[in-house]
Amino acid sequence: MDRLIKSSGILVILLLWVIFADLLKIANSTILPSLGDTILALFSLDTLKNIATDLAQSGMRWFYGYLSGSIIAIILGLVIGSSKLLQKSSLFVIEFFRCLPVTALFPIFLLLFGMGNLSKIAMIAYASFFIVLINTIYGVIYQNKTRAKMANIFGCSKYQKFQNITFFGSLPQIFIGLRLALSISLIITIVAEMFIGSDMGIGQSLYNSFLTLNSVMLYGYLIIVGITGYLLNILFLKIEKKILYWVQ
Repeated sequence: MDRLIKSSGILVILLLWVIFADLLKIANSTILPSLGDTILALFSLDTLKNIATDLAQSGMRWFYGYLSGSIIAIILGLVIGSSKLLQKSSLFVIEFFRCLPVTALFPIFLLLFGMGNLSKIAMIAYASFFIVLINTIYGVIYQNKTRAKMANIFGCSKYQKFQNITFFGSLPQIFIGLRLALSISLIITIVAEMFIGSDMGIGQSLYNSFLTLNSVMLYGYLIIVGITGYLLNILFLKIEKKILYWVQ
């Protein structure tokens, strides 16, 4: 029963797709192709090979960008969050750059890193960085104050307090930032491939499908992106549950 409830949303979407595209034929096939045609095209042998190659390329860019941006953000966030002086002095810089859309900065990334993978990875890292950074800072600031007081009473050193209280106390908020950054970084991966261009990648294949008016493959790649994002989120939640086992 639980599985049926969880899958009801996607079943409704598929049903509406069949009604509008196959039965009523309200929309032109270029705008909304048949669900059956889309599924058949998506699971053809040649298409599966192309999808596997595109996923490998996009996944590599996403992984390096997301991982590098998140690690740097966590380290800086822990340092900034632990110092009121750094919080005040870095506030304007963080808010200024956080408000700049990464898509508006893509010419800067092109100038700095060129047309290759490095510019795409840098855009993904930039998008992930500020989301994780802010959540890490707030995780440190709003950690459990009672634990910190108890550590002072028992004479814990600054390193012990940082390692056992500050870091672990801020982890739940850090994971919120990591989960938010995961979906945003995936979107930026697709957008970067479309903006900057590449030989392979989901974003490039999406754009090529649009240029050639191949709506069947366009919708097929959109389905692949959605499924990929869903599976990554499920995997992330499982990892989070394993690490944050003490959080109810």
